[in-house]
Formats: sequence, structure tokens, C-alpha cells
Amino acid sequence: MIRDSPAPSIREIAEEYLLAGLSVIPVNSEKRATIKWERYQKALPDFEDCDQLFIQAWGLALISGYVSGGNLSIHVDVQDFRAIGTNYWVTTDGGIYISPDFFATSTMHKTSGIRGSEYWGFGSGWNKDVLVGGLYHNGNIAYYEDYGEGNFLSLGGGEASTGYINPGNNMKSYFSDIGGKYLPESIADPVGSFSMGISPNESYYPGESSEITFYPSCYTTAFMGKENKLWKTTDGGASYSLLKTFGTNINNQVKYIEVSRSNPSVMYVNQQPQSGNTGTLWKTTDAGQNWTSVTIPSGNSRVMLLSLDYTNENILWIAYTYGSNGYKIFKTINGGNSWTNLSTSTLDGEEAHSIANIANTDGGIYFCSGRTVFYRNNTLSDWLIINDSLPTFFNSDMIGPRWVKRLNFMILSPPLIRILSRTFFRSFQTPLKRY
Repeated sequence: MIRDSPAPSIREIAEEYLLAGLSVIPVNSEKRATIKWERYQKALPDFEDCDQLFIQAWGLALISGYVSGGNLSIHVDVQDFRAIGTNYWVTTDGGIYISPDFFATSTMHKTSGIRGSEYWGFGSGWNKDVLVGGLYHNGNIAYYEDYGEGNFLSLGGGEASTGYINPGNNMKSYFSDIGGKYLPESIADPVGSFSMGISPNESYYPGESSEITFYPSCYTTAFMGKENKLWKTTDGGASYSLLKTFGTNINNQVKYIEVSRSNPSVMYVNQQPQSGNTGTLWKTTDAGQNWTSVTIPSGNSRVMLLSLDYTNENILWIAYTYGSNGYKIFKTINGGNSWTNLSTSTLDGEEAHSIANIANTDGGIYFCSGRTVFYRNNTLSDWLIINDSLPTFFNSDMIGPRWVKRLNFMILSPPLIRILSRTFFRSFQTPLKRY
């Protein structure tokens, strides 16, 4: 809402913020905006001075915010404001409010019966139906099938983009802000704790977090990206050793990590640059001793997604989250020597938030965007919208298999795909495509 250049006048900003239900912005003595909204809460000058500057200079009435006063007692983090007919609606991190007189005297709370939490992180179990995730503004939660339908266990924390599950011991979970947690079998039992050496790169933006990727045949061994480094643990996450440093800039962060199930010596890692629109795809064929950069297709590859075939280490899909039309998703069948562009006009205008290859299909791949979910395989000439059991509009964050009641001595396709939504209070799941 606050532009970088030229600096807007306080009147322009006041009008924009008033429309958004906000009442305070940081300004200097010349009444010019000093910082962008992203840094607002960290660099605000004195709250009361800012508010008084608004009131005195432009006669704006304080409704609510980070300052004292105002006749609307609501959560200070206002998210949206709408005028519909003669009614005025405000949504905040604490609920929904409506007023017929612009909050002068009458305000009604319209949150009864509505429950909502926004996931930032996501981890799903294999042998047990377990789900953990970091929530926006509401800490970390865990779901386990024996807790009962709709019951989640609050684990504490803030609002980190975190939550990982050990695929061997599904009750062992990892969080960047609260450390390692053993989930209880019963929701009333105490939560156990264990040491977690380091935590991966995490981000609130889709496609920009790293992960904890476990070795296919040993669940005490895992890899994660921290800064520009790839780390390895052999003790279940209690400690990590440095496997590879990619360059000297710690802000060129390691993101996705793919370890081949068919040949675990083959790994792919992508690196997101601090600036610019060109990312890097790295590959090793000797378990991380030596790495080479893979030539990738042109396009905005700064934010890159990876998905590796379960049975062939040379088949890899990559997607560009902010790729322009015609440059969304690509596939190689020879380890990156050449690429096939799978983008079609069906994906025009879509952002790639997550992709997932499905085992035991004819090259099946899911493409989750900021609006819906697409599917394609080797025989389909175009992408299909796959929204069975899903909302019409679905802003996804991450996609992962729901592996339940399965033996993992062989590669099996999961019965359901679980998709984490950034917009709704729960994860959704849809039947897996078998072709």
C-alpha cells in the first residue's frame, strides 16, 4: 500500500489506510512516509505521536489500532475492510465485525460458529494419520487420528512456517520455534521433547522454504537447507554436520532437496538467489561428495519447485513459482541434460505453489497453484483441474501424500493426497489419481 518511490504524501497514505481500516502509519517531520508496510511494526515511531499527527493534520477519527482510544474493541491486526450497501465489514486476526453506521455507535461480532487458522508449515505422517503445522498467529498444532475428528493438540510457539514429521516414527515432529516434540498417543497425555540441532530456511511465501528430507532407507538420516548450506544428520535431527556450502553468500538459500529412492546417491538441490530472477539447480551422483550445476530452462527461476520420480533418478519435474505464461513447469527424463516444457495455456496466470509426482502412475504430476489444483500425466495433452472435494477457489501452500495403514518395504501409491491450504482452517484431501 505504501509505494517505494516517489514517496507519497500523508494525505494519499491516509486515504489508502482509511479504506483498509488502519489508522496509523510512520511518517517523518515533513509528513512523508519513511518505511514500507512490511517494516511497519518493527520500525514505528511513537504510536501516540503518529496518531495525533493524523488527527490534527487531516481530522481523521481513530477507530482502532495499535494506539489507545477508539470505539471499536477488536484485534489490532486488521486484514480487510469492505463497504457493502449500508453495512461496513472488518476482518481481523481475531474475528469478523459488522456495523451499519461506520462503527460510530453500533458494532456486531459475526464470528460465532466460524473457526479459522492459516497454515504456514506442513508435515504429514506415513504409517499413521498425523498432521503438524505452524499456524499464522496461533502457534503450532498437531492432529492424530486417535485424537478424534476435528481435535487438534496445541503445542505452543508463534507463527513460524514450520512443522516436519519423521516418516519412520510419525509421533516425532520438528519445529523451528519450539524444537523437537514427541506427540502423545492420547491428546490428554503430556508432550515429550527432544533436542533439535538446527532448523531449515523457512519463509511465509509459497515455494521459498527449505525442508527436512529423510533418507529413503534410514529415518535417522536426513538433510536440510540452512542459509546457503546443505546439512546432514545421522542421529534423527539431534545434531547436523555440514555436507556442502554453495557459494559464499549466505542469503543465496538452499531450498528444495530431492533424494532418489531408486538410487540414493543421486540428489537434487535448488538454490534461491538473494536478488535477481535466476535460480540454480545442483546435482550429485555420489551422495554429496561432488556437485554440478544443471542447465535449466529459461524463465524466472528464482523460486523453483522440485519433484523427483520414485523409481527413476533421471526423471525430475521443476516448476517456476513466478514463471511467465508458457514457462511454468518442465520435465527431464535424462537427469537434466534436456528438458520438455509442460506448460500450456491452461496454466496461464497461475503461480506454482507446490508440485508432487505420484508413484505407480504413468508420470502423474500435481500442480498446485494459488487458485486450484491441476493434474497431468504422460498421456494427457493438457492439464486437468482436479478439485474433487475441494473448494472452488483453493489457495494451496504445500501438497503431500497421506500415507496411512501401509507397509513401507515397497513403494506404494498413497490412497489420498493431502493439500495444505493457506486460506482455510484445515488441510483438504482428495482421492489420488491412479493413472
